[in-house]
Amino acid sequence: MAEFTELSAADAPKPVRPQINVARIAEYDSYVNRIAPGEVGVLKPTGDETPRMLTHRVSWAGKRAGLNLKSWVVDGIVYFELLTGEVKAKKAKKAVAEKELVPA
Repeated sequence: MAEFTELSAADAPKPVRPQINVARIAEYDSYVNRIAPGEVGVLKPTGDETPRMLTHRVSWAGKRAGLNLKSWVVDGIVYFELLTGEVKAKKAKKAVAEKELVPA
């Protein structure tokens, strides 16, 4: 069984994010932000990547940007597009909730 202990936040080590992940996140964020309404982005897997990995990364990049994307796979190639006029309201809801917490 695992051994559990408690530390203060100041004594705990800071999380480490591998640089490759930071670079990959920025890469997919740029793909999503380059797509205009009426355009379709195309991603072809290379090396050990799979279409599922690519659709997952595109989906999360869209969520980080607050965009509503549709993606699909045909013959192992990933396509994605911005759904016109439909921006996810998750960030807006969070902002409203934070405002409600601040006393007037």
